[in-house]
Amino acid sequence: MLAECRDILPATAIHVLSNGRAFARDSVVAAWAQVEHPDLMVGIPIYSAIDYVHDYVVQARNAFDETVLGILKLKDKKQRVEIRVVLHAITAPRIVETCHWLARNLPFVDHVALMGLENTGFAIANAEQLWIDPIDYRDLLAEAVELVASAKMKVSVYNLPRCVLSRSTWPYAVQSISDWKNGYYAQCEHCVERERCSGFFTSGRPRRSRAIKAILA
Repeated sequence: MLAECRDILPATAIHVLSNGRAFARDSVVAAWAQVEHPDLMVGIPIYSAIDYVHDYVVQARNAFDETVLGILKLKDKKQRVEIRVVLHAITAPRIVETCHWLARNLPFVDHVALMGLENTGFAIANAEQLWIDPIDYRDLLAEAVELVASAKMKVSVYNLPRCVLSRSTWPYAVQSISDWKNGYYAQCEHCVERERCSGFFTSGRPRRSRAIKAILA
């Protein structure tokens, strides 16, 4: 499929989401590199700098070690890699520690995405364990973003509206929610930041932060 994309749509960027574990196998990473797509990136999650926390989140033993090895092998082949950290009640309180580990151990990755949780799929079934109001980790997120940016790594914040973010984080916050599942609340109508704001997920069972309000200046 990637080879077909390369040949038929060479000007179209391709972003593939993966848990990264298969890339620990030489045959897989070699096959990926051999495609030689001109604009291909793989997005791989690392949920914590602590191996057993990452393994708990993904519910797979030894997942952390295999994922990190896969990332190292991809970069050894000069492939583009994005690290994704989805923020929820297990990962958000550790985000500074996680980003410090990323900056120290994987500074050569191409992008770090710190992502608000979409409350869908397994997140609904585990909502009581996973939900955390983004306003409660706002300061930690701001510190984590600054840490990654200071390491000269490209970093973005996805899926979080500006009203729950520190203003220092705004330059890194992007409109990342697909248009078919993107919405706004009534009070957003008069917000001066609406055109630059990610808005909110309308998919799944959205949870609403207590900090949502229109930014007027």
